[in-house]
Amino acid sequence: MLELLESPPMGQELDREKMRERRKALGLNQTEAAERGGFTGVQQWSDIERGHKPNVTMETLARIAAALECDARDLITPADKKPRKLK
Repeated sequence: MLELLESPPMGQELDREKMRERRKALGLNQTEAAERGGFTGVQQWSDIERGHKPNVTMETLARIAAALECDARDLITPADKKPRKLK
């Protein structure tokens, strides 16, 4: 039996830009994506996509991936891979 972790592996996080790009590539608005993922409403999806809900569970990540017809691994990125400001 596959054991689900509570959150993405340490050092990795949901890449909200990839999430948004994939949704738009499928021609979905946030309401449609939320419905496909079984979310209670568009506000929950919107909060995740805009970063207002910083931590997501593996279950939520799986639901997002299902809604976006992709593998959950396609939506995560190393946490330290953020743009660095040049001095």
